[in-house]
Amino acid sequence: ELEGLNSKINELLELSEEKEFSCHLTIARSKNASSTEFLQALKELKKIKISETFNAGSVELMESELLPEGAKYSVVKSFRLS
Repeated sequence: ELEGLNSKINELLELSEEKEFSCHLTIARSKNASSTEFLQALKELKKIKISETFNAGSVELMESELLPEGAKYSVVKSFRLS
């Protein structure tokens, strides 16, 4: 389902190949974690089985700007779901 959504968003936004949108979910971010710490955390996260379902009232298209002091996130567009 995400591939279809990804393709539709790229089509609607008329994005070039080098700027293509990629659907993803950011679970965590760290500027200061070492490769070893990151790999250990990833190993632990892979053990967690997520089986919860939920209803979403909206979906937000976000833009992230990576700055020296950290990422800045802003809502580009909000889509209300019925």
